[in-house]
Amino acid sequence: MLCAGLTACSNDSEDTQNLGVVKEGKLTVKLEKPGSLPSFIYDIDADKVYSLTVIGDMNGTDISFIRQLEILNTLDLSKANIVSGGKPYSSNDPTTDNVIGASMFSGMALLQSVKIPNSVTTIGTGAFSECKDLTSVTIPNGVTSIGTGAFQGCSRLTSVTIPNSVTSIGDAAFSGCSALTSVTIGKGLTAIGESTFQSCTGLTSVTIPDSVVTIGTNAFKSCSGLTSVKISNSVQSIGTYAFQNCSGLTSVVIPNTVYAMYEGAFSGCSGLTSIIIGNRVVGIEDRVFQNCGRLTSVTIGKLATAIGTSAFAGCTGLKSITIPNNINSIGYNAFGGCTGLKSITIPDYVSSIGDRAFQGCSGLTSVTIGNRVSSIGKFAFYNLEGLTSVTFGDGVSLIGESAFQNCTGLTSITLPASIFSIGDLAFQNCSGLKEIHIKRVIPPPTVGTNSFDGVNKETCTFFIPEGMYLNYWQVNGWPAFWCDFVKVVED
Repeated sequence: MLCAGLTACSNDSEDTQNLGVVKEGKLTVKLEKPGSLPSFIYDIDADKVYSLTVIGDMNGTDISFIRQLEILNTLDLSKANIVSGGKPYSSNDPTTDNVIGASMFSGMALLQSVKIPNSVTTIGTGAFSECKDLTSVTIPNGVTSIGTGAFQGCSRLTSVTIPNSVTSIGDAAFSGCSALTSVTIGKGLTAIGESTFQSCTGLTSVTIPDSVVTIGTNAFKSCSGLTSVKISNSVQSIGTYAFQNCSGLTSVVIPNTVYAMYEGAFSGCSGLTSIIIGNRVVGIEDRVFQNCGRLTSVTIGKLATAIGTSAFAGCTGLKSITIPNNINSIGYNAFGGCTGLKSITIPDYVSSIGDRAFQGCSGLTSVTIGNRVSSIGKFAFYNLEGLTSVTFGDGVSLIGESAFQNCTGLTSITLPASIFSIGDLAFQNCSGLKEIHIKRVIPPPTVGTNSFDGVNKETCTFFIPEGMYLNYWQVNGWPAFWCDFVKVVED
């Protein structure tokens, strides 16, 4: 039985002369058996249907026919049931009971509004992908899973409510939904998958419900309009580049339940001004806050043990940071290009400062290095002309190649008794040096031949331990290094 218009058929005595008649482009059909939808619409009318409501059981034959309605923009299947049988709806894809199958409605370019059958439990891979005019979709309570790319590229979709029944959302399910401004995530979801909301540039606010444990790789990447995100106390991990390039974010609180923030999680969040990192986070991973140019305040939790490669590189607004005692290593380029940093204190528990760790920190004037730091990497403080004070801890044994090269503002340095190796060009062109103190009674075994080239050896005084002049003279390689100093003083 078929009824034209918006009113569903009410009885079997309906005048059959209206079979297949479309009124004002609207059609409501009550199917008595699956696969019968095409027989209700004459070929001449198929291109006139823009609004279709279906009641009853539908199979692949019916879905295939719906896909051929070229001007269809409104589809109400809330009272329909998808059942197996009929011909494949697309290529070799058959229907399955209570499932919106893979790519079932994908590419229907004019479709604007969809109501999914209330009986559906699964929305499959790419089910509505590239429905570029889709603005509204109703996902019924009862759907338990939304597949990979289910709504990918639906660039006019403005809002979506994910019911509490949904326990899983596939990768890239809503990626590229650039008009999406509102998302309500149900409390049944345990994980937000890879790229789920990537490039949803219109999204302004997100609340992660208490059920979510993991936020996946690229989950909200490039959501440039996102200004607020509330991460619940259930979340334990934030994936690689999860919020990368969310340039509208200004403030983030990482709850104490989070133990891992992976590489680049908040990199490129250029509007981020403050971040509080919970006490369970065990490491500040590589590039996690790279290029957060407005970041001025960072609080690092008590369990973090390492600051990774380029973790804060390019954070030009960072004026100070307190590195807690639990940190034991600072990685490659960790603070590279942090031009706003004025001073830095490396705590005693840090054992190594990575290559180029503070390179490009042009505003840095003072550095204090803790007593347990044993190695300072290559180019660690390279070319910092404004650096006027460096205090080396008692445990420094290795200063890498070009570590302080071109630090022209330095006037005095004291190298501890623990110093073992001074790399090539380590202090080259530190032309402001007036005093060099070495506390080691036996000269360091390894000293680069150009370590102090560019230092004025007529005006700079070279201090060695008292009574050790002969020791320093007899060590091979040392005379070439220090005998050019006019002033060599035992201290």
